[in-house]
Amino acid sequence: DLSKPIGVVNPHHAQNVREKYESFEDPTGTIDKFHYGTHYSNAAGVMHYMIRMEPFTTLHIQLQSGRFDVADRQFHSIAAAWQARMESPADVKELIPEFFYFPEFLQNLNGFDLGRLQISQDLVTDVELPCWATSREDFIRKHRKALDSTLPGWTFLS
Repeated sequence: DLSKPIGVVNPHHAQNVREKYESFEDPTGTIDKFHYGTHYSNAAGVMHYMIRMEPFTTLHIQLQSGRFDVADRQFHSIAAAWQARMESPADVKELIPEFFYFPEFLQNLNGFDLGRLQISQDLVTDVELPCWATSREDFIRKHRKALDSTLPGWTFLS
């Protein structure tokens, strides 16, 4: 539903956000009520998705005190990223433009050691694509095609 921000697509999260907003009170009176403590699109979110591409790799390492973040928290799978957006009320990252034109951001071309997932011990390398995508290029092509289709709640900027 593109009429809503990603943080309230899940109805349960929408209710939580509403309740937190309504109950928030700053005892000093200096902070206005707010729905989220972060923006949907921010530098850390861009680094999250672009971790495999410089200069974002270096920026990510700097943000994480000189090392890569835990592999499980990195962008390693389209399905896992979607699941996090739907299940975690704190995860409000929106898609960046690269999801619609730049397949290379999904590939670990520089061979960075991004670690291993804790439970499966799988090595994090290229982003795991959904089963409906036959390649990175196919994934990008289908994403872009979706933008050209009739999308309910879509806002046209032109």
